[in-house]
Amino acid sequence: MPPDETVRDMYRRMYTIRYYNEAIEAKYEAGADVPAGIHGSKGQEAPAVGVCQHLRDDDWAFTSHRSAHVAIANGVDLEALAAEQLGRTGGVCGGKAGEQHLFAADANVVSGAIVAQHLPSATGVALAHQKRGTDAVVVGYLGDGAANQGAFYECLNLASVHDLPIVFVVEDNDWGISTPKERVTAVANNAERAAGQGMPGRRIEDNDVGSVYGAAGEAIERAREGRGPTLLAVQTDRMQGHFFADPESYRDEAEREAMRANDCMKAVERAVRDRGLADEDIQAVRSAVERRVDEAVESALDQPAPDPALATRDVFSDGADPGTGEDVPTRESTTNDPTVGEGGRMAPAVAAGIRGEMERSDDVFVMGEDIGEFGGVFDSTEGLFDAFGPDRVIETPISETGFIGAGVGAAMAGFRPVVELMYVDFAGVAMDQIYNEMAKVSYMSDGSFSVPMVLMTAVGMTPYQDPTHGQSLYGTFAHFPGLKVVVPSSPSDAKGLMHSAVRDDDPVVYMFHKQLMLGMTEFADGLGDPAPAEDYEVPLGEAAVRRAGSDVTVATLGLHVHRALEAADRLAADGVDAEVLDLRSLVPLDTDRLAESVAKTNRLLVVDEDYRSFGVSGELIARLTERRPAALDAATRLAVPDTPVPYAPELKEELDPGVEDIAAAARDIVE
Repeated sequence: MPPDETVRDMYRRMYTIRYYNEAIEAKYEAGADVPAGIHGSKGQEAPAVGVCQHLRDDDWAFTSHRSAHVAIANGVDLEALAAEQLGRTGGVCGGKAGEQHLFAADANVVSGAIVAQHLPSATGVALAHQKRGTDAVVVGYLGDGAANQGAFYECLNLASVHDLPIVFVVEDNDWGISTPKERVTAVANNAERAAGQGMPGRRIEDNDVGSVYGAAGEAIERAREGRGPTLLAVQTDRMQGHFFADPESYRDEAEREAMRANDCMKAVERAVRDRGLADEDIQAVRSAVERRVDEAVESALDQPAPDPALATRDVFSDGADPGTGEDVPTRESTTNDPTVGEGGRMAPAVAAGIRGEMERSDDVFVMGEDIGEFGGVFDSTEGLFDAFGPDRVIETPISETGFIGAGVGAAMAGFRPVVELMYVDFAGVAMDQIYNEMAKVSYMSDGSFSVPMVLMTAVGMTPYQDPTHGQSLYGTFAHFPGLKVVVPSSPSDAKGLMHSAVRDDDPVVYMFHKQLMLGMTEFADGLGDPAPAEDYEVPLGEAAVRRAGSDVTVATLGLHVHRALEAADRLAADGVDAEVLDLRSLVPLDTDRLAESVAKTNRLLVVDEDYRSFGVSGELIARLTERRPAALDAATRLAVPDTPVPYAPELKEELDPGVEDIAAAARDIVE
């Protein structure tokens, strides 16, 4: 049993959660400016307090959309919490995220709105703790509905494989919004799921804070000692609707009465009375809590709405030097043809860039599938496993949601992971972690957290690869606010862009073309020397003129830089002087250099291996039209038609802009 003082403190915390919930809901019912969609946690105080009572300042707690009870249990400021729920300027996240995406940096509390969305990040923070060699732990709360999510299982497996210091806590309230658990879940006891993932599981039946405290203490101690994760399933009650405006028509009065009889607040009040706390002492605790909560809620309601000028702030970090503070040389842009490295391959330059960053900082590690002794399917991590070992070149299960999200969590905790997604086509299975977590953490946290990670992935068509292994999807990733996107076309750029990407404080999607990586192109022979060995950066957002010209600007990226250069040679024989602009970076985009080139040529041809509609090619033309319409006599684009990438090489050639296609389009626009 916990000590008397602990029981009294847990009672105070639980009553704070209960009264806070009731105070906010009362304001809503009275017609105050309170959102109807706030998720109350009445009845679930025991799992929040019983677990968080064990946490230290260096521990983290991740929770779901129903976040206030865990936030309060872990010390988040009440006024800042209320202001965030109300969308006010003094909120934890400045009103940008609401209760479903709390990022309380001072208390290490993070929540996620999409079911199970937060668990991969929680797993990543646990990995960060382990790599730091501390005994800090992470608690990952979830509802019983999230226990049916694939992300949950991926995280259980990752945590178990690596003995991570994390405790998963299922708050089992028997409802998924309005759907009863028994109608959609085959496993009655969620703790039984632990056995299949190689970790202990324990069910707490009675929603009693003392029982939760005891089980959580054992699990957290186990995690601190480096013995791995535990799954706890707490049978609890959601004593109100899913959100304030929920009429709860799906529950009958008999169930409501049973929940009232089993109210965890009654049990903890009995416990403090048994420990000698007199009625007047209990009332004194309540009065102090009520004053504090009332003041916080009233103050939050009095706060103004956020300044509209802040709506676009913190999409990216503030750009502070992420490195050691030493001066790093920048490699100047040139008009020379790009080289393709050793044996016509770009892969050694990519691996060299990663190696340099791993040598420079222990905070850099690599994670992904088949990146160990094998060196990556596209040789992107060639030699790194032998140089740094399995602790820094971490091979993962085929669990893209889990390990990409873990990369996000590790980055939030101060590491700089390089995470490989084998094919860009596989992003679909992990898109929630990419565009809802990796891309938005900086914004949703009001700049409290950054995600300095690199997601590197293979793009482009190759012979005999099917519609789910041959896309480019440049525009897809460039479309999401919060992601930077780079596409190298040469070994020197591949290495320099990797240095810049790892050192950047924002998430960078690093997209390498498969043909360039493996020397599969028609340009592979005799194309120059490998990337320089020295440490240098190629700045993000700086395009390079690869060939100067005066008649037409050909703007492109990746493999098609080489095709454009060969097309330019053919055009020269016809008296057409083409300028080839290698974009190198899509976000940020070097619109200045593009405009300068078009001001000289007055004509623009965009060549893109991505789909034609709503993509990069249309965006470039739109930007030039908006910025300098008078300078643009003509513009056109070559891109992949809006059809999946076919398997047979002959069909691919029909879709993929080739050298003669580029030359013909340039001739047409000049004529």
